[in-house]
Amino acid sequence: MCRKSILVVCALALCITRVMADPGIIVRKNILYSSPEGFDLFLNLAYPKEHAKPLKALMYLPGNGWGHWWGANMDRTQNVWAISEAAAKGYFAATVDYRPTIFRDRANIPLYRYPDQLVDARRAVRWIRAHATEYGVDATKMAALGFSSGAHLALLLGLLPEDFRIAGESGDMGYSSKVQAVVSCAGPVELTKFYKESAKYPYELEDFMGGPPEAMSDKYLEASPLHYVTSMAPPILILHGTEDPDVPMNQETMLVAEMKKAGADVQLVLLPNVGHVSEVTNGNVYIFLRQHLDADRSMAIYGIASVCLLLGIGLALFVRHRIASKAQ
Repeated sequence: MCRKSILVVCALALCITRVMADPGIIVRKNILYSSPEGFDLFLNLAYPKEHAKPLKALMYLPGNGWGHWWGANMDRTQNVWAISEAAAKGYFAATVDYRPTIFRDRANIPLYRYPDQLVDARRAVRWIRAHATEYGVDATKMAALGFSSGAHLALLLGLLPEDFRIAGESGDMGYSSKVQAVVSCAGPVELTKFYKESAKYPYELEDFMGGPPEAMSDKYLEASPLHYVTSMAPPILILHGTEDPDVPMNQETMLVAEMKKAGADVQLVLLPNVGHVSEVTNGNVYIFLRQHLDADRSMAIYGIASVCLLLGIGLALFVRHRIASKAQ
């Protein structure tokens, strides 16, 4: 959640212009996807100009302390380079805003708190599905990718049960809010423990939740992705820097243990000498997405391998039969 580390990453990312200038992709900016309580929320899109089949969708959520550090390069623009790179690799990609905690009333109380940010993230998922035909998207194949607070929201999008409802949700309610894969970069998973062990920025969490866990233990439990792990959990890739000063490593190891206990698919990639930074374009991310999100491609490869195996067995039996015939 450290602003300095996030800004360093964003500054480096903005220097990457080759992918963003790719003539083979379309980039659309500042698309209004929701206006809760009059607060306009926007998303940016990137996707290939030409594609032979429906595109798998990726949705990126920025890390900014749930909006505590909201501003230039700390909103959806944090991932503009990531969506362009994803589009160049054949995906439909969106980077979205969610209501930040930075805006306050006259009593200095945040206007937008949990579950507002989750409501917005879920709404963005439904917006993408509602516009799937327009953009040539496969609405059944979608992944959420996030960094820090954005990773926390991405995990909820994957782990919350299909029938989970939040009072007051609206907009394209006929579509699912659940994603089929998650990439979490340094995402908190158990908020009570995170509050107690991440003394560097407890005020971010208090702004987001509305107070300390002692005053609202049930709410902290409800907002913690860890408590929604089941055998039906989608595949999750976790990336975490070994030198992260903001999100303790045990946040990730707790999730890994629960996922394995449930028999769900989880991968943890530890990044040596890396601090609290976004790794949503790490090479491991695309390997993970190809393996889990592109299921049709995986099934095709599996089918070809199966046919080759059967042909091999058939050929071996034929040769064996010919040898036996000659021996007689």
